[in-house]
Amino acid sequence: MKAYCNTVLLIDDNEIDNVINHQLIRLSNFAENIVTKQYADDALEFLRNEYKIKKEVPDIIFLDILMPVTDGFEFLESFETFHDNLKNKTRIFMLTSSIDKEDEARAFKSKYVKQFLRKPLTVEVLENLKSQKL
Repeated sequence: MKAYCNTVLLIDDNEIDNVINHQLIRLSNFAENIVTKQYADDALEFLRNEYKIKKEVPDIIFLDILMPVTDGFEFLESFETFHDNLKNKTRIFMLTSSIDKEDEARAFKSKYVKQFLRKPLTVEVLENLKSQKL
């Protein structure tokens, strides 16, 4: 059975969350390829290189907010500077433990953020995303 999308990029400094989310995405047949980055700067570099070399980008990014060095909001600011083809193909979902309404409002200031999801990621959330045909 074909996966819902080709590639998902997980960006979260919590290694345990990344391992669990990676397995969940794989087991639910949500994505063919899963790339995990613990730091937003590494994810930005990955995106630059993938687009520059292969012209390929992830279909979906699950992005945490609270991370050291570069947080999720700073990632979004850098993402805005990318090529339109990259930005228009990739959908970003904030995946966070934050319950702060200001974080949610700030996330939606970026036109590239499709949803604000609260951790933990679940099979139900993934199935819901599949059914929305995003």
